Amino acid sequence: MRVLIISHLYPSRADSIRGTFVHSQVLALQELGCDVKVLAPTALVPFPLYLIKDKWRRFHETPKHDSYQGVDVIYPRIIRTPGALLFELAGKNYYHALKPHARRWHRSQPFQLIHAQVAYPDGWAAAALAAEMGLPLVLTLHGQELQKIVHWGDKLRALVEGTLARAEAVVVPSEKMLTLADKHGVPKSKLHLVYNGLDALAKADLPQDLQARLRDKQILLSVCHLEPEKGVQHNIEAVALLKDQHPQLVYLVVGDGSYRTRLQELAQELEVQDRVIFAGRQPRDKVGGFYQAAHVFSMPSRDESFGIVYLEAMAAGLPVIGTQGEGIEPIIREHGAGRLVKHGDVPALAREISNLLDPALAAELGSRGKAAAARFTWQDYARQLLAIYNSLI
Repeated sequence: MRVLIISHLYPSRADSIRGTFVHSQVLALQELGCDVKVLAPTALVPFPLYLIKDKWRRFHETPKHDSYQGVDVIYPRIIRTPGALLFELAGKNYYHALKPHARRWHRSQPFQLIHAQVAYPDGWAAAALAAEMGLPLVLTLHGQELQKIVHWGDKLRALVEGTLARAEAVVVPSEKMLTLADKHGVPKSKLHLVYNGLDALAKADLPQDLQARLRDKQILLSVCHLEPEKGVQHNIEAVALLKDQHPQLVYLVVGDGSYRTRLQELAQELEVQDRVIFAGRQPRDKVGGFYQAAHVFSMPSRDESFGIVYLEAMAAGLPVIGTQGEGIEPIIREHGAGRLVKHGDVPALAREISNLLDPALAAELGSRGKAAAARFTWQDYARQLLAIYNSLI
């Protein structure tokens, strides 16, 4: 089967961390015999902007065409505007950037199906291409389209819902997203719940400067993009509440983002700057060392469609803390792998962190989580996806 994947969430030689879960899906489909090509729209960053931010530098250094770990990927350049500014034009922007490459590939060896990750703008562009080529369209929803974009105005809501209506199949990673898709008009006959898989993380040592600092400490860990919705600020507030009760408690934050400066300021305001360590963005081959060193994983986020990092923590044998009503809730609850708190309830969060620092309880919940995490594989994901593809062809 020949499939065109469209996703701005795709790694590259310049950024091996971004969208690794999409790449894992593609590799698993290839193992099942699918011939997969990828179009990964990438922001155009002119000089001197790419000298200002590391994120913009990675966009600039992304190759235009590459064989990325055995996958043929084209990274067409698109114009991106800040936040929601002119975002209603992004779908057309993506479409015009993708069209010549999709058509050329299709003329050479016709595709049988187009699969877009994220309903807008990727999905909108994919729907237009699928209509022109006479191909079925599959959409995978990742959360932002139904938790954020639809709330940015009536035009964007219409664009998202219009794209959902044009898809022959809509894949979601959690019961939460299943409910949201149904709310936004996707017929149950088109909806498919397929849980994400999990990549094994390589064993690694912590950076030398951290090893001494973390020796004999109780380590609370988060691995995420640093934005307000991830709840890192609530973990910092919880650490401030627990600093006397748990004098050896240290909070290790892996990741970067626009909210980092504010989080550092908050740690100083609460006088826990010596207990909160910002380790920055870490490559995939190093991040496993942070899980291995930690005692409790906490990401009390909102707007979380699934959260693969919870599975990574569970696979490392850590008890996890998630948020009620979010995508990971049924997995934590069903398997007894951790605790759930209400988003923003810092006293409850602090209590659960304190409880999970108990070695016996942590070991029990961590063991359950490790067994549960082993069930989530990209191979199983790909088999379910291929069954959906075959039903449409």
